[in-house]
Amino acid sequence: MKRRLMCLVTVLCLAVLLLSPAKSMAAAYFEDKVLTIIVGFAAGTGYDQITRVVAKHLPKYIPGKPSIVIQNMEGASSMIAANHVYNRVKPDGLTLFSTHRGLAFMQLLKVDGVKFDMNKFGWIGSMAAETVVLCLRTTLPYKTFDELKKSNKQVYIGGPGPGTITTQMAFLSKDYLGLNVKYVEYRNTPEIILAMEQKELDAVWLAYNSAKPYLERGQVRLLVRARVSQKGIENLPITEDLTNDPTGKTILAMLGRTGVMGRILLAPPGTPGNVMAIIKDAVAKALKDPELQVDAVKASMELEYISDEECLKLMNFMFSQPPEILKIFGEYVKY
Repeated sequence: MKRRLMCLVTVLCLAVLLLSPAKSMAAAYFEDKVLTIIVGFAAGTGYDQITRVVAKHLPKYIPGKPSIVIQNMEGASSMIAANHVYNRVKPDGLTLFSTHRGLAFMQLLKVDGVKFDMNKFGWIGSMAAETVVLCLRTTLPYKTFDELKKSNKQVYIGGPGPGTITTQMAFLSKDYLGLNVKYVEYRNTPEIILAMEQKELDAVWLAYNSAKPYLERGQVRLLVRARVSQKGIENLPITEDLTNDPTGKTILAMLGRTGVMGRILLAPPGTPGNVMAIIKDAVAKALKDPELQVDAVKASMELEYISDEECLKLMNFMFSQPPEILKIFGEYVKY
């Protein structure tokens, strides 16, 4: 009740400020203000780095050019930050939330501690697509996925634990893609890459952006990708096309197609529509900014605006799956 009253008061105040004349009133509202972006992960992580690149260029596209600060709120794979933004943050357009698609999986699977509804956040969109690729060490002779599969070689695939798509895809490779997989757990990606250099491991599933440095150094070759493509991997075979199992196709689609929501940007529920429109427009323009794109290339990032409408279509795809699919999905996707 208290939150609903707070939302109502905020909406009424912002309506007075922003309705007319729209541009000048919006500038007056944001001028001399501080816009906080809460990142659900630690400083220095990929999510943090991307958010900081966008935040550097975003003010010039928001009327009034507010200052932007980043607040890191790590814990429970961003769940702590999500609960905070959903339940405790004033919906005035001055606090945003940078997170990952896995939050939707947490809600979908009814993970303990979830106190938010993804569909009720204010959706700004995604700052980048994020697809995963199967990386094979180049000291092995297999040049394609078919060659590796036909060899029936036992493939030692590394992963940092069950809460990551890296590990989830390792087990899906065995059950639906027909690879002879032996999973080995490590603490993090650098340890996995070191193990591959030492020939203790054969392969790892990584986000394409994370795989690029190892690809450029000739340490890995890419064999297959999830559905969402990125520049440079358009011709790789796609995971869900490599199985004839209908359940496998759906599970791989749920993980693969949602890659367009790789780097989500949200606002608290109840943020007024006119404020959301200003922020969405600003984010879309910032992500096309040539100077931002230069910074992104320097940081080995591929950034682009993916609309809230496209993200919400994928949310609907996930949340419309039948219970029997969700049960199997939950056997692979764990938190």
